[in-house]
Amino acid sequence: MANLIGYASRRLGRYDDAKVWYERSLAADPNHAVTWSYYGMWQAEQGNLLKAKDDLEKVRLICGTTCEPYKMLKDVIDGTETY
Repeated sequence: MANLIGYASRRLGRYDDAKVWYERSLAADPNHAVTWSYYGMWQAEQGNLLKAKDDLEKVRLICGTTCEPYKMLKDVIDGTETY
């Protein structure tokens, strides 16, 4: 649930709130691929592509390169999609 609050906060432009909720979600489940993907999108929107790529690697280790969270974050990093 915390990851969805983070997602909604990010989409509303409430980036500080989003960061708090993503970190709460990851504290509860450090292997939650969707949260890492959303947090990577947050990083990319903040202009921190290196950190977003780190988060992409975490997603890859959790679910591989064919899972939806990986594809979505990769598209954001590549600049071909926004979520």
